[in-house]
Amino acid sequence: MSALHENPKAPVEEMGVVVSRKEIAPGIIDLFVEAPKIAEKALPGQFVSFYCRDLSRLLPRPISIASAKEGKVRFVFRVAGAGTFEFASLVSGDVLRLVGPLGNGYPNTEGGALLLGGGIGIPPLLFLAESRKNAGDTAILGYRDENLFLLPAFSSVVDARVATEDGSYGVRGNVLDAAGDVNKPYQTIFACGPMPMLKAVARYAKEQGKECFLSLEERMACGVGACLGCSIKGKEGRKRVCKEGPVFNSKELSWE
Repeated sequence: MSALHENPKAPVEEMGVVVSRKEIAPGIIDLFVEAPKIAEKALPGQFVSFYCRDLSRLLPRPISIASAKEGKVRFVFRVAGAGTFEFASLVSGDVLRLVGPLGNGYPNTEGGALLLGGGIGIPPLLFLAESRKNAGDTAILGYRDENLFLLPAFSSVVDARVATEDGSYGVRGNVLDAAGDVNKPYQTIFACGPMPMLKAVARYAKEQGKECFLSLEERMACGVGACLGCSIKGKEGRKRVCKEGPVFNSKELSWE
């Protein structure tokens, strides 16, 4: 297979080799893949397209990057269908076709930040926290219950706090219920999670007068902006989540 046209910011096609696979919570898979070309280019907030070995499933599956270093890329994803079930069944030494990194990631900002992750929106914020290495940052991770996947990894690099829907750990409620307890100053909010959460975070950021960058999750077909299948409404026209996103300044988006 030929690589995509390559420049310093362009994605590449690479045959990744599985290093390890582990289920770290019910239905949540932690996958390490040796893919040095993608690892070298990856930025927090970007994603990679996974291609199934079962050729009856033609469209790739977009999976966010949870970490990238030393030639390896870490992916943490939820099993949600036939494609992700296939990737969840991989074992060490298996080879899979990848294209990435794709999309635009989180910007570099100065000062402290508040990182808000909900559910499977938590993994891409780990890459951001690791990259920023800012002692002034606070991460609030929202879970359904006591299955606190990736919490130790976050705690090793950032002030990590937890909210659970059932109250089994940390603050009972969602990430914004826990945000009021943060007493460290911050200038920026970074968030990733389900759309209702992101809408609430955008409103909160506006009320607090903070810059806010949101990573959106949408169904994608091509992953490179050609099909327009993942477009959303922006204040200045339609925006493609795979191409102009998945990270957007909340001020760019129309929530109507």
